[in-house]
Amino acid sequence: MGNMTSRIKRTVTLIASLSLAAALFGCSSQLSKQETEALDKTASISSMHFKYPGSWKSENIDASGLRVTSPNKDASVAVNYCYGAYENERSNQEFIDGITNNPENIRDYSVNGYSGKKFNCKVDVDGATYDAQCVFVVVGNDIAAMYAVYDSSKHANTIDDMLTSVQIKESEQKTEQKDASQKEKAQEEKKEEPIPSTPSESVSQKNALESAKNYLDIMPFSYDGLIDQLVHDKFSKEDATYAADKCGANWDMQAEKAAASYLDIMPFSRDGLIEQLIHDGFTESQAAHGADSVGL
Repeated sequence: MGNMTSRIKRTVTLIASLSLAAALFGCSSQLSKQETEALDKTASISSMHFKYPGSWKSENIDASGLRVTSPNKDASVAVNYCYGAYENERSNQEFIDGITNNPENIRDYSVNGYSGKKFNCKVDVDGATYDAQCVFVVVGNDIAAMYAVYDSSKHANTIDDMLTSVQIKESEQKTEQKDASQKEKAQEEKKEEPIPSTPSESVSQKNALESAKNYLDIMPFSYDGLIDQLVHDKFSKEDATYAADKCGANWDMQAEKAAASYLDIMPFSRDGLIEQLIHDGFTESQAAHGADSVGL
């Protein structure tokens, strides 16, 4: 962590100083009234965008950085976008966390949901001391950084507005890659989730089911009639119901068999047979189906 913190300190001091060394050279130390300038222009570097006053000059530092400078050269904001600063987002976050040991007012900061750090410090340029604000934000595998060095007696409000205007929007390609990565991760996590085990059949349930099947091999039963018989045999109502649910019987076919059995014993009218089948626990529709099956 010590080496990381040192790297951050050197980076902040070097970039902030270099960004203003030329811009502030020979600038006047005369102070003027604090003003807030309208932010009517937009500067962009990769996924990072911010607004700045139209009177300020914008120039590219390199392929991944730019700088805007006030007309009197007493304020400057440099932006850098470091691609693939580290191999992964966690390493980037550790890198940013490493800046907490030195600067004043270190605090958490976020832009469009991307987390980072913001802090204040002082920068000496040509014997004059200027205020500075530094922002680091993790954007996936990249780091977005913004360094503002300024005469706080004149530009504090404008700098605050510029930092507040910062927006970060990943490119469509990066967003698609991120979404694909998150989807793949979710699928992997889903694969790793343990499959809920089906509760095993208890001994009493197994015995009730075996008894139910034996009864159905001997004679027809309705659903309710089979449960009543199993309860009569001292199975619990829960185990008897489990057996009736799991026995695989077709209750319409059971009504057909029951209707035929009754007619083998004695004659019935249609209504009388239906009434008898309902008495045995068949539903009205099952009883009517049974009567239909024997021609009544």
